[in-house]
Amino acid sequence: MHSITKRLLGLANLLFTTQMVFGGSATWDLNPANNDWATAANWTPETVPYGVSDVATFGSSSVTEIAVGDSPDGTDLYYHRYTSL
Repeated sequence: MHSITKRLLGLANLLFTTQMVFGGSATWDLNPANNDWATAANWTPETVPYGVSDVATFGSSSVTEIAVGDSPDGTDLYYHRYTSL
């Protein structure tokens, strides 16, 4: 394998891993595991929106009271028209 190909694959792997570790934008699940904001299983995709560029989106859900704990750093929150939290 050429060295430039190896370097590109290594960079792509690093970027993918970094996204998984630090979270990203996500939508609160219809039927989350619990009410904990910090539980990745409660979001789609399974990541917790905590960063300044992350967006948390909410629609219908069986859980309407969310335990936030530490405040997300500048996360934008979006609610669908008929959402009530």
